[in-house]
Amino acid sequence: MHADAFRLASVAELDDLDLDTALDEAVTVVEWGAGVAEGLADDRLEVAIIRRRGGGPGGDESRQLRILAVGRRWTGVPLAAVLAGD
Repeated sequence: MHADAFRLASVAELDDLDLDTALDEAVTVVEWGAGVAEGLADDRLEVAIIRRRGGGPGGDESRQLRILAVGRRWTGVPLAAVLAGD
């Protein structure tokens, strides 16, 4: 399931989408959800993509992925190994 939270005017509008009804059966992705979607689930992965502009010619850009595990479900899960496919 997917929602673009930047299109929503309030937390109530996010609640109207009923994204929480399938949390046990589906992957739910909420883009631009900071400050809006945290209440959907106690256990979640918060993913941020940080863009960095290089100083070289052509304005090379790199991206850094930051993942924050929230909740008991993720306690002890080695996310680096999971993401690397180990």
